[in-house]
Amino acid sequence: SATPSAQATPTSAAPDASAARAEASTAPPVIVTIGLSHNTAPVEVREKLSILEDDWNAASAELVASSDAIEEAAVLSTCNRFEVYVVSSNQPAAIAAVTKYLSTRAKVPLQDLRPHLFFLTGNHAAFHTLRVASGLDSLVIGEGQILAQIRACFLRATDKKEGSAGKILARFLKKAVEAGKLVRDKTGIAKGAVSISSAAVELAELKAPADLGIPTLGSAPESEPLRVAILGAGNMARLLVQHLTSHGVAKMAVFNRTAERVELLQQQFPLAELDVRLLSDLDAAIGEFDLIFASTSATEPLLRKDNVSAALAATGPDPARAAGRKL
Repeated sequence: SATPSAQATPTSAAPDASAARAEASTAPPVIVTIGLSHNTAPVEVREKLSILEDDWNAASAELVASSDAIEEAAVLSTCNRFEVYVVSSNQPAAIAAVTKYLSTRAKVPLQDLRPHLFFLTGNHAAFHTLRVASGLDSLVIGEGQILAQIRACFLRATDKKEGSAGKILARFLKKAVEAGKLVRDKTGIAKGAVSISSAAVELAELKAPADLGIPTLGSAPESEPLRVAILGAGNMARLLVQHLTSHGVAKMAVFNRTAERVELLQQQFPLAELDVRLLSDLDAAIGEFDLIFASTSATEPLLRKDNVSAALAATGPDPARAAGRKL
């Protein structure tokens, strides 16, 4: 009697496994969010996952192609967060496929990456994205840049030629953008410093008396103007120029890989005196400036102890500034 029983065990188990797979394949599609942020991961981990905006759609397409469990996909990558939105009827398989993809792309072992990731599904994923779009999960509460980034995610993901979002993700991301706008219209969350750029300028303004020897950023005498540099020429740099000019700083050097982006900034801010510089010339020029803002997508630090020390040593002390300003 033992023999039939032993033979019956695998036979009876097979239909159960098949039923489980069939149930997963016929389950209603659910939104799954997988990601990390400044709340869960240090900058060195976030940098390894960072994807340029122009490559968001390519990454989304790779995710869809990587697993039958992923029906739709969209990617959001910023300085402080990286998130993947997928639609799946088989959540465990989708999560496994996304985490494997991220581990491979970032060249980080899965066991090292996984502790920094969060996994949200259904209503929890929706609630999280609404918080993000509203600026409630930002490093600077209420900052507006994240809403623009989610809108960019929506527009790219729904692009008819290159996007990987279907009806579900399109509606999901559109509602997130609408919620972000509504929160800013109906509440005072956007008052004060509403971006990393504005917060950086306000911090510089606060430090000006002690570190620069001037009451405010815009109060430097014409004979000894404040020497300001901005590294990068993207959206954060644009916001920096906007906030610096509003604080009375008219002259700035903008360093970028190419001159075209800086020239675009010059067109956007015709009243500001923007000096076009190349990032390749940065090391030799560091000592020229009193204040430097870094806002690039570089994965390695541009300002380091070695190149800053070397630049200051080569420049030597500036007698005109020895009385008060710290370089």
